[in-house]
Amino acid sequence: MVTALVHSTQVTEAGDRVEEVRKQNLNLIKKLKKELTDRDSDSIKPLRQLLPFSRVFAEIIVTQSTSTIVDSKGNRVQSFEYVDKKPVSLF
Repeated sequence: MVTALVHSTQVTEAGDRVEEVRKQNLNLIKKLKKELTDRDSDSIKPLRQLLPFSRVFAEIIVTQSTSTIVDSKGNRVQSFEYVDKKPVSLF
């Protein structure tokens, strides 16, 4: 029954407004997530599979090599400077 409810909010018909359907779908997903995170049982696990993956981002620091420095032991060490931070999706 829940499967039919989730899928019916994702299907749009010719006369439906796309924004309205999208808002209904987001509200349903939000409410389901809220209810399912509180409980943990074998009957809840199949329902969690109906929910979309949450978007997970990580920040990557972009650097640029500037010069090579010789340290006190005679080793060459390359120096870098900060350029930017970019969000990257983990999926």
